[in-house]
Order: sequence, then C-alpha cells, then structure tokens
Amino acid sequence: MENKSEPCCLECQAEDCTYTVKGTFETDGKINLNILLPAGNYRFGPFIDMTTTVAGNKINALFVHMQLEHNDPGNAVFYTTGDPTISLQIKRDDIVAYPSSTGFDFNEYNALIIIYHSNLYDKDDVSILFKSVAETYRKVCERGAYNEPNMKSIAPTKSPKKRGMSIILKAK
Repeated sequence: MENKSEPCCLECQAEDCTYTVKGTFETDGKINLNILLPAGNYRFGPFIDMTTTVAGNKINALFVHMQLEHNDPGNAVFYTTGDPTISLQIKRDDIVAYPSSTGFDFNEYNALIIIYHSNLYDKDDVSILFKSVAETYRKVCERGAYNEPNMKSIAPTKSPKKRGMSIILKAK
C-alpha cells in the first residue's frame, strides 16, 4: 500500500517520500532492504534492535536512522544514489540493542522495519518509537506499509522527523 504525501523536507523536493521498504532477513544474521527514497546522498545508522514481547508474542523490530549526507552522524553507512531505490544489507554485528529489547530473532516469521529520517540522531526519539512498537506493528499489519511525516509526538525542530514503517519476511 502506497501513501502519497507532501515532500518530507526542503532537501527532498519529491512528491512522494514514502520510505517504502521491501526486503527479507536470513537465519544467518543478514537483513536485506530495498528502500524507496528520493534521489540524494544519504547516511544510514545506527541500526537499533527494538524487538519487544507483548502478551507472550515476540515482535521483531529494527530502527534504521537515515539522514542526508551533509550532516555527520559519526559511524554511518554512506549511500549516494540517483536511483530512488537503495539496497542496504545490515549484518547482525551492525545492530545495537535498545536497552529494553528482547533480542531480534532471525528465526521468526517477520520483522517491523522503521526507517527514520531525521537530520539529527536523538535518543529521546528512539525511546518514543520503542514505546510504540506494538501499536505500529498492529497498524502495519492492518493497513500495509505507511509513513508519518514530522512525528507529532516529538517536539518539532528544523529537522524533518519522518518515519516509514514496513514489514519484511524471513527469506525462504
């Protein structure tokens, strides 16, 4: 399901910044993502395991921070593209666990992927997103992949804070 929206930021100037993700994860600890983005220079990272357990059910979840190249996040994966689809492979060793995470399980059936576009990495944003993993997972199951521009639960800044949520499956 595709969600049309206004440009997420002045840098994008795209009509459709859906941050749609397709991909798979493998039992050997690799996550393969194809992310639909406007053409540009991006940095990805950190990758944070936000897996949680609700009513005895495990919800695999991975937070992927992204930003435009002109901001320096420290250790990040660089991508320059004129193509709107970026292929990104994340390995088990690249993932950092959120303190309350119950551990990403590469043997589970599916995983929630949250692509988070913000020009500044903010641990408070990660905390807010972690608390909403179960609700976000439920919404994606019901309506398909979607995005939310400029998250209302987070104080507005000059930086876009847009997130795209999708579910990927374990590779067969």
